This record gives sequence, structure tokens and C-alpha cells, in this order.
Amino acid sequence: MLKFYIFIMVGLWFPQHKFYLSLTEIRYSEQENALQIAVKLFTDDLENAINNEFTKNIKLSNTTNSELQNKAIEEYLQGHFKVKVNGKTGKLHYLGSETELEATWCYIEIENIKKLKQLSVENDIFLELFEEQSNIINFIYNNKTRSFIGNYDKRIFILPISN
Repeated sequence: MLKFYIFIMVGLWFPQHKFYLSLTEIRYSEQENALQIAVKLFTDDLENAINNEFTKNIKLSNTTNSELQNKAIEEYLQGHFKVKVNGKTGKLHYLGSETELEATWCYIEIENIKKLKQLSVENDIFLELFEEQSNIINFIYNNKTRSFIGNYDKRIFILPISN
């Protein structure tokens, strides 16, 4: 019983620390000759990042995002998520986002990829805010999923292309 009370007291003195995480899923669609990218972010962290970087007062909600909100999200992602396709920087086409509960899903596409030979991803989302940030990348290609975990020390990944 004493161990239980010690556990409770330590918990009160040192409350649980919030975890910092993003999830990115990248798929190559041969039918559409495009990389389809979905990025899941904690909404409050996204708001903080946008407001910190652009000195704006953006509030994301679960209603339809305004043009101003979408533009701010797009600008943030353009600055912190970069993809090179076959050695060339891919043009990120921001499709939009949707907020559900505490998370915001952001959708991006890179078009006109006839053949995928080489792919590298630089992801430093929220690293300017949180040194403890982890950015998980799931790459799905030819029905195989490869996963990578990025952090403050590891931001760039060469994703394997196997036929």
C-alpha cells in the first residue's frame, strides 16, 4: 500500500509529460502517377506552430477550414515537409485538411510522377517547438509498408524503392 501512495505522490509532483508525435503516410499511386500524402498532427500543436512562425492568430476547429486557415497550414507544411522525387524537389500540392477531435489530417499530393525511382523525405514538423518531437513516416509502395521515425537528430530519410 505504501508503494501505491508513493506512486501517487510522485505523479502529483511530476505530472505526465505530453508526448509530441506526428504521423505521415505516403503512397505512390501508379494509376494517378502521384504521391498521395496524409499527415496527422495534433491540432493544438499545429495552431501553436503556425501562430509562432507566422505571428498569426489562427484557431483550427472541427468546422470547415477557412481560406486563411488552409493557407496558413499550407505555408507551414511547405516550410517543414520536403520531398525529392527522382532527385528533384517535388511540388507539394496542398489539397486541404480536416480536423477531428484533437487531430488534424492534412492532405498533400505530388503529381506527374511517371516512374518512381528514388524518394527522399525531409520532415522537421514541430521540431522548432519541441525537442522531444517524433515524426513517424509510413511509406507504402508495391503493397509493402516501411516505417521510419524522425526526431530532432534525424530529419531526412531515403525511402526504399523496390520493384
